[in-house]
Amino acid sequence: MSKAEDSVHAFSVATDAIAFRPLDSAQLDPIFAAIETHRKAFLDWGNGSDENIDHLGDIEKEALHALLDEVPTTLAGVAALSRYSAELTMLFSAIDYSWPVAHPTDDERTVEWSYYIHRHVADAVSKLSAVRRFPSA
Repeated sequence: MSKAEDSVHAFSVATDAIAFRPLDSAQLDPIFAAIETHRKAFLDWGNGSDENIDHLGDIEKEALHALLDEVPTTLAGVAALSRYSAELTMLFSAIDYSWPVAHPTDDERTVEWSYYIHRHVADAVSKLSAVRRFPSA
């Protein structure tokens, strides 16, 4: 196996721990579905053939954008997204994969994809902390 194939395999094994967890359906965080969708799309792309690699790459990019648009709604979701981001960072570095995305305020610039994950994690923690301090009556 090549270094890239080893990395994809390790990524697959590591992210199995982040897959859906049994949660009460009222507490199910949509971030888990976004993580699982991206994980599957990334692995499919990594295992693609010459005939379908471009199509699978487009699917992976769409799944990444959907993941970057999702904000965790539970602490478990925050933890899962943080772990997944760390795994992606390590994997992307190992295979020299870079995917800049649109800058949040400047159409002429881009930012690294992880910017949105860090921002969403911070927003979710702030929101969840406020809810814990001031629970609704």
